[in-house]
Amino acid sequence: MSMFSEGPVTVGICWYHPEDYQECRKLFAATDPLQDTYAEWLKQAEIIELQTKAQGAIVVRTFVDPKTFPKWCKKHGIKKMDSGARSEYSQVKAREMSQEN
Repeated sequence: MSMFSEGPVTVGICWYHPEDYQECRKLFAATDPLQDTYAEWLKQAEIIELQTKAQGAIVVRTFVDPKTFPKWCKKHGIKKMDSGARSEYSQVKAREMSQEN
């Protein structure tokens, strides 16, 4: 059953390429560390993705590039690169992607 009464909403979930994961971990280590390994992170992320879809949402994987994410944060006035910043990034990117379709 959908928790969204007005139809499905689009939800962005931050996603990482395996080759970028360790660099992303370093980027977020001080404020909001990620799981030790990509495999650990992926397992948790896939569970969250399934739960979100089960609630009726359309899930968009928004890939975080460790080279461009700090620039995106700066451009949007985000000083702390933590889970809140990643969440905001993923929602903005998901909206952008859904508007392109």
